[in-house]
Amino acid sequence: MRPVASPRAPSSPWPPPTWDELLIELGVDLVVASDGEPWLIELNGRPGGRLSGLAAADPARFQDAATEALARPLRALAALI
Repeated sequence: MRPVASPRAPSSPWPPPTWDELLIELGVDLVVASDGEPWLIELNGRPGGRLSGLAAADPARFQDAATEALARPLRALAALI
């Protein structure tokens, strides 16, 4: 197994990593059962990646769908509070 390529030498701790190198996009799909127990459905490595790419390529056609895909889970969470 080969190591993952890094923009800086592995033996060099300086300069420290930037936020772009530390942050990743991760989607977590959960449901809450009627007894209040959370259940993990799946983890997504690029949850908005495909739709965001389509929205960037053709904003008139996909921008509303991309915005709705991001807003829908937030509205669902807000309804629980």
